[in-house]
Amino acid sequence: MKITSVLLMISWMMIALADFDDLKSDIRLGMTREQIRKVLPKHNYFYRNQRSVFGAKPPWSRDQVGPMSYLICTYGNKQDDTNIKDNDAVTSVEIVNFTDIAKPNSDGSMFKVEGIEKPVSAAVWDCICLIHQSPEMNPLRFDPIVLIRAVNGLRKHGKVAAIEALIHYRYISMDWNGENQERLKLDQERIYNICHLLFLPEKPDIKMPPHPGRKEPLVVVNDIPFYLRQTGPRRGPPLDPIHLINFCNQNCTLREKPMLPNASPIVAVEQLCELAFLRNRNSSPIIAPDQIWDPRERIVQFVREQALRCLRLPKYEEFKSPEYFDDNICPAGGREIEADKFWDKYTQPLRSLTIIWDADKQEYNVKEGSK
Repeated sequence: MKITSVLLMISWMMIALADFDDLKSDIRLGMTREQIRKVLPKHNYFYRNQRSVFGAKPPWSRDQVGPMSYLICTYGNKQDDTNIKDNDAVTSVEIVNFTDIAKPNSDGSMFKVEGIEKPVSAAVWDCICLIHQSPEMNPLRFDPIVLIRAVNGLRKHGKVAAIEALIHYRYISMDWNGENQERLKLDQERIYNICHLLFLPEKPDIKMPPHPGRKEPLVVVNDIPFYLRQTGPRRGPPLDPIHLINFCNQNCTLREKPMLPNASPIVAVEQLCELAFLRNRNSSPIIAPDQIWDPRERIVQFVREQALRCLRLPKYEEFKSPEYFDDNICPAGGREIEADKFWDKYTQPLRSLTIIWDADKQEYNVKEGSK
């Protein structure tokens, strides 16, 4: 376990360095935000939706370029305001990695993590990294595969290590250095999805606490999790998952078996899209009765993107229908048939492929030809 943990950390550090070596030749000081946008896709095609802009003086942006690597660009502008405009020039560039906050001891058995008072074991540090790599609670950015890897990885380390890691991650994502929280994309809400898939109540009359203010955000089909909630601004103070961690520690056991997808994500998402709550407004747990516009089509688009993201194919990573969907305007009702036809045509080349889950690599094998 000690050797494995050290090798993992070295591997993550090498990925970060490789990202930097690859990016620095293309991203230079003085480039505009618009030029950065054009350069990034060839380096981070899989993470191209993972972008945030922060209102500060001077303003800066964060683009994800690896599993735990982030490109930080600071911009100067003549107006000296907190908005980044397309023609604003980059004044500093930096790549940061989540693993930078931890240092191993001489034999790799313990790690000193910034923000955590006492050193943690190698197993707990592995769990913390798995939690951080799990997806945000955002349907546009949700990645089912990394959530499966996080749940299965924590399960393998055992309940004690998993609970300790969840407590530590909750602390560094809520009570630690505020700037690092943003730069490293720390988000305590990752804990909710993990707990609901990793733990099971020990007694049948005990139910897992729901996520505060969210209605059935996670649905699992053929052991593939899909995130359904319509994206939108989060209001109020950050949600604290400590009550959920304590509940799981006191009342739950780990899931008996790892998550093992038993079908192609294309098949799974088509089964999901036929469920009544996505097709029938009156029975939907994700649509309020007094809600004016209907987000079902938007959510169908999101889960279809999530299914394609599972396959790790650059050409199909992001499902876009320019005729029926728009990034800024939620479509009106009545377009389900047209959108379904577009989906069928768009994914037709994938239906002749062999798509099988590799339990050892925790990913799909995609090969030419039928089974």
